[in-house]
Amino acid sequence: MEGWYMRQLRQLSELLDSMPVWVQFAIAAGLIAYSFVSVYGRFNLQFGAKAFSNIAKNEIRENKAHIFQYTVIPLIVTIGYLVLLAVKYAA
Repeated sequence: MEGWYMRQLRQLSELLDSMPVWVQFAIAAGLIAYSFVSVYGRFNLQFGAKAFSNIAKNEIRENKAHIFQYTVIPLIVTIGYLVLLAVKYAA
């Protein structure tokens, strides 16, 4: 009997196999760009005020929920996707 997690990974792998290679790498580039903007926006407040225009400038580094939602989760997703691509193309 297959667990939920393994079933989700299998479905994600099947979805990835159905995409053209250029789409897979375009998604990777988009995730990397979003993650870079997200992290850089936390360090450079001038840039962060433009990237995260929906919160006050003084909350860019202090709002824990916003940091988790718009920086931590995208970084985890980006790393996971890049690992998935590396495993797929290293085999």
